[in-house]
Amino acid sequence: MSLCLRVAETRPRSIRQLIESNALTAVFQPIVRFADGEIIGYEGLIRGPAGTALEAPAALFEQAACEQQGIALEQAAARTCIAAFARLARMGLLFINFSAAAIESGIAQGETPGDLAREAGLDVQRLVVELTEQSVIVDADRFGASVRALRASGLQFALDDVSTVAAVAKRWAKEHASGFAVLDLAEFDPGVI
Repeated sequence: MSLCLRVAETRPRSIRQLIESNALTAVFQPIVRFADGEIIGYEGLIRGPAGTALEAPAALFEQAACEQQGIALEQAAARTCIAAFARLARMGLLFINFSAAAIESGIAQGETPGDLAREAGLDVQRLVVELTEQSVIVDADRFGASVRALRASGLQFALDDVSTVAAVAKRWAKEHASGFAVLDLAEFDPGVI
């Protein structure tokens, strides 16, 4: 059950207004290599305005879906995380989440994840696009061709939360992922890892 907030009654700004006013904030979570515990990079995560009903990412993205601004929010979240990561001058890779629809929309609009990295002064080869677990890949062949073109430009790809990935995404990962798998350890039995 979706509970869309009535923007006019609960706060003065819509998702579009939050994006346009740069009211989103990036936070970073370390990505660790299992073999030796080394931090190889950071996952960029987005937050809405502190102290508001939209601070938590789940609420932010649910409201974006209600306002039909999901892809716009994904693009803005990526831009915010990439720019903040570049300003912090952190070492390692930056992992950012994208749905298949947002990747394809970015290609159509000439605003790919690689374009966002270049715009922020971040080496494209340090960017890993995590295909989100809720992604629906309508045309796997077309999407595969898009990913191959983006990988040729230096981008790397991973699957987000492989514990919930559907069979089509597993096939896609076998062909296109760059050797990364992002595990949500909360969903694993500790005895299995």
